Amino acid sequence: MWNLQTREKLRDPVGGHRGVISGIAHNWPGDLVVTAGWDHTIRFRRFPGR
Repeated sequence: MWNLQTREKLRDPVGGHRGVISGIAHNWPGDLVVTAGWDHTIRFRRFPGR
């Protein structure tokens, strides 16, 4: 199940992909969160198990 959080989606409409994928959370163990930056770099952050 994908949980898409688009809190940055409308910040820069001209910027294209900027913040569109601003946080994709999986229900994996430990909650893996993928964030795509404005420069199209993808970062993986691992949250403590909640």
